[in-house]
Amino acid sequence: MSPVLAQYLLDRQTKVVGTVRPMRRNFPHELATARIEKGESKFVAAHTGMLAVKYRALQDKSNKKPKIVHMLTTDHSNCCVDTDKKTKDGTPVIKPHCITDYNRYMGGVDAVDQQLESVLAIRRPFKWYKKIFFRFVLQSALSAHKLCQRGGSKKDFLVFLHDCITAMISKAPA
Repeated sequence: MSPVLAQYLLDRQTKVVGTVRPMRRNFPHELATARIEKGESKFVAAHTGMLAVKYRALQDKSNKKPKIVHMLTTDHSNCCVDTDKKTKDGTPVIKPHCITDYNRYMGGVDAVDQQLESVLAIRRPFKWYKKIFFRFVLQSALSAHKLCQRGGSKKDFLVFLHDCITAMISKAPA
């Protein structure tokens, strides 16, 4: 996601919500460098209808570093909503509305991206069309792995992928 892409889509009446890297060109520098406390959020609105958001989560479960999320949206205002969750001391957890919507609708896409990140084939410096081809192949293999798991298979995805490639190579003509 980039501010240029968000503006391009907004000009064509397409709303967008997505995460963005804070050092992207045209992302508000004052928002990227702003310090915020846990559970706090900051907003910067452009006159074009785009909203930049910086939010710091209360805790990051994966490591001890603070989890800071930067987002761009053309569909939300600078309001926060109650998430129906509570902290350890009983206070309600409040997040920006664009983050709760993003989490609600993008869960499956993020899960697939996380599962395919362990495979290094996409990171190599291939031409764009080869990257797209490998992405389709890996997503198809992940879908096949999920189907095998429903059938009772306990194989890890990488083991499953290795077995598929080995089977294809053994069937290949000499």
